[in-house]
Order: sequence, then C-alpha cells, then structure tokens
Amino acid sequence: WSPLHQSRWLERELGRVFRGLDKRCGEPGFPRLNLWADEAGVVLALELPGLDPEDIDIQVERDTVTVVGQRREEPLDEGARFVRRERAHGEFARTVELPFEVDPETVEARYRHGVLEVRLPRPEKQQPRKIAIDVVKS
Repeated sequence: WSPLHQSRWLERELGRVFRGLDKRCGEPGFPRLNLWADEAGVVLALELPGLDPEDIDIQVERDTVTVVGQRREEPLDEGARFVRRERAHGEFARTVELPFEVDPETVEARYRHGVLEVRLPRPEKQQPRKIAIDVVKS
C-alpha cells in the first residue's frame, strides 16, 4: 500500500464516475492545440470548430498566452431531443506558457476552417543573430 498509488487510483475512479456530467467545454485539454517555435517566434494553433470568432478572446502577457471563449449551445427544433450528446458547450480557457516573452502589440491571429492560429513573434533583441567573422591577414 502506498499513499501515492491510492491517490492516483482515487483520481482515476473519480474521473471515471464524473466523466460526462459536466457539459461545459472547460475540461482539461480543451481546446486541443499545437505549439511550435522557430527563430522568428511561436505559432499556437487551436481547434475551435463551430465557434464564432466574436466569442473568442486572446490575452498575451509577457510569456503567457490565454485563449478564452464560449461555445454556444445548439438550439433544437421544437419537439426534438438529444439521443446522444458529445459536443460540449459553455465557457473555456486555455493558458500556454511560451518559451520567451512577446510584445502583445506584434501578435497576429486568424481563424480559418475552425482553427485559430495565433502568431507570436520573438522580440528582435531575442532573435538569433548571425555574427560576421572578420578575416585578418597577417
């Protein structure tokens, strides 16, 4: 018996018992995202199908970006009822720590085909710089 083993077992069991009861989008890992970096900066891509860009807010502070939004509940026709419901609705927030600080004034975002792409340029003073080598002839 170990307390760590027991706490992990309890966490799994509670997750299994309560899975699906919360119909909000706020479950961990929503929305799914990819994050990649190169010398120019970082790109954050989030899957947000069916959302209106008006319902999405992006906040950047130093080395952290937070995407907050809301997926609205789908209206049903009169007399209709759900037989199966897997698409969550409600508010969500996703915060990602970046590998460097960014200037919020330089951030660009676009929404296309259900994917929100946020471009976070690396500040020029932090970009790698190629150093020229002077050749000295003796």
